[in-house]
Amino acid sequence: MKTKFNKLELHEDRVVDALRTITVDDLSSDKPENKTTIRASSPMMERLWQVALSDVEKCIHEKEGRMVLSAGATFGVYTRDVAYANILGINDLFPEVAWSSIVFTREYLYDTFGYKVPKGYVLADAFENIPWEVQDVPAYDPKADIDWNRTYHSFPVATDDVCWLWAMGDMMEKSELDEDKLRWIHRYGNAYNERYYEFFVDPEDGLYRGQATFVDVGGTGYPDSWSKVDQVHAKYLSTNALYVKGFRVMAEVCTRLKLNEEARSWTDKAEILREKLRSTFLLADGSLVHVKTPDGYIDGRQHNLSIAFAILCDVVTPEEGKTAIQQYPVHDYGVPLFYPIFNGRTGYHNHTCWPFADTFFLKAKEIATGEDLTALNAALLARTCVNDGTFHEFVGCDREPRGSGSQLWTAAALIDVCRRANLIEAK
Repeated sequence: MKTKFNKLELHEDRVVDALRTITVDDLSSDKPENKTTIRASSPMMERLWQVALSDVEKCIHEKEGRMVLSAGATFGVYTRDVAYANILGINDLFPEVAWSSIVFTREYLYDTFGYKVPKGYVLADAFENIPWEVQDVPAYDPKADIDWNRTYHSFPVATDDVCWLWAMGDMMEKSELDEDKLRWIHRYGNAYNERYYEFFVDPEDGLYRGQATFVDVGGTGYPDSWSKVDQVHAKYLSTNALYVKGFRVMAEVCTRLKLNEEARSWTDKAEILREKLRSTFLLADGSLVHVKTPDGYIDGRQHNLSIAFAILCDVVTPEEGKTAIQQYPVHDYGVPLFYPIFNGRTGYHNHTCWPFADTFFLKAKEIATGEDLTALNAALLARTCVNDGTFHEFVGCDREPRGSGSQLWTAAALIDVCRRANLIEAK
């Protein structure tokens, strides 16, 4: 697998970019327990494969009696990170821990997450219909022996939570789930929809409010002039596409359980929302835009996951998505999360690239255009293996890979690349 894209080059024994050369010997030499191999491709790809499996295994921990996946070797367990990593490759190679991780987040968060909110917290004013649980909350202390986010944060900082249903749908396509597991998905899909998701539908247009997926409220991925209330009152194509996919997964679960009337209801919900997304975010010139602002304005800014998820979740056909995805910039250090970037604060979400998001985008672009982008995708992932030779979190505007190493969804993205390139061999 070789490629040259501007200053980025992937060779049999190294990856070269504008900042450095990373050779096979610079990569981590850790050996994974998972013995799945890839077809002989190159020394670089074979080592990257070993690093990816090892990185995933570094993220497997025991928590409350279950083996679960953390977002990174030193991170906690987060629904979104687990769900997207599962879709990218964990469901394929680590199906048991993929299942147990989703089960853990669903069962743990359903009762403990709730609608807790710190006294005076601005989001308490965001949705009058939500049964807030106002609490006295200590200041955030990263050294405290407590998962502060889960203990004290309220649901409006996780309004892309529905992504877990896509992960389960992907698992259903790749594994034979027995009736007990199907009934578990059915139970929690309904429970989360009733307790959380339906609070965020705007009855005026039928779209779901809440943060853009992966772009946490209060961060840099929103206009500086927006309050947190503005951020969760807007409607985003990326998150709404997840609802379409989630409703379809619930329809499939019901079909397998022979709950045919309920299956039709979920299918209808999915199709109604899909049409609303198409009429709102798919413009006449073929663009797929990112956000409907709280005052109803359709902003022209684009988001790589909005475009990717619109295609991958079948909100638009590949032919309809082709124009939008071809217009979006791809650099030799990644795919910017937003285009154009937001004025104001940069870093983390704004003016950065995220390798897992690059992978969803390039995967969708392959579907829309028929191009083979696996070598470019592999090169973009490989260039993040700096310092300790493992897959890192994100890429800054200076092209430099940043954040933690052994990042779960970056490693999972390499698995997805090898799967798309038809390199993975049976155990």
